[in-house]
Amino acid sequence: MIIALASIASVLLATPILTVRVGRRVHPADWTRWSFGSLVAGAVAAEAALLLFAFPTVLRALGAHALVAACARMTGSLMPGGPVVGWSIAATSLLLPVGFGLGMTAVRRTNRGVAACVAGAAPVRIGGHDVVLVAFDDVVALTVGGDRRVIVVSDGMRRALSTEGLEAVVRHEASHGTHGHDRYLAVLAGLDRAFVLLAFVRRSTSIVRCGIERWADEDAAASHPDGRRIVRDALVSAVFAPAPLGVAAFGAVATIAERASALQAPMQISTARRRAMIVGMSVLMLMAAGTAAAGGTQLWRVLIMPPFCTN
Repeated sequence: MIIALASIASVLLATPILTVRVGRRVHPADWTRWSFGSLVAGAVAAEAALLLFAFPTVLRALGAHALVAACARMTGSLMPGGPVVGWSIAATSLLLPVGFGLGMTAVRRTNRGVAACVAGAAPVRIGGHDVVLVAFDDVVALTVGGDRRVIVVSDGMRRALSTEGLEAVVRHEASHGTHGHDRYLAVLAGLDRAFVLLAFVRRSTSIVRCGIERWADEDAAASHPDGRRIVRDALVSAVFAPAPLGVAAFGAVATIAERASALQAPMQISTARRRAMIVGMSVLMLMAAGTAAAGGTQLWRVLIMPPFCTN
């Protein structure tokens, strides 16, 4: 059971990587929601696998040997390694939620800091939205998350773009606020901190971040007949300054190439068939992972477990 759960967690955490090509065939909002949900489910499954692994060791230390035996009957043969491995896994199971919390806290602190910097500034209306203009020469546009979401645009951004381009950027940032993308970004930062040693998880979170920006691009482009060209031109018309960690920013450097390429093609419509492609692919991956894990568990018991049965 532990091996199966760990395998399923790995597949879920890698889902954005495994489905990124399929995801380009549907609207980024649908694919981003699904991929984000897969990451969260994968993190929960990984924590559950760690707890199941560590539970017998903790029970043994408490003298609950009858419960250890019951646990073994429910979950299968206990994993080998003895107390050292068991306590190491127990510590890891505690570090995951701690790291996750620290990552989310850092993002929220950053948002509060940026909000404090623009507090009291009188907003102006751009493209039908309230925008705080800041005297900053770098090209920056971002949405501050939190209780009071604020769109911030620098003087450098305003000078770099045409009127229609600036309005498209503001629509992009308004989309972040409307859909609560700051919460998505906070969770992704938490996952990065929790799984800091797993490079593939950071790759998955970066893909989902790009999906969030593409989602806002599509919203911005949908409000104008020539919106896709306008948003694309705004992306490539200036060199963007890096945004603070976890803040939804129009010019996130790592996402520009992918987004500009996506905007060159017509918008993908998420039909039921295309949504089913992503769901079906994910289900097949999970079934394959479960089958492989079940086979691996049986092989483990036959070839490796006998010497450790008395752990």
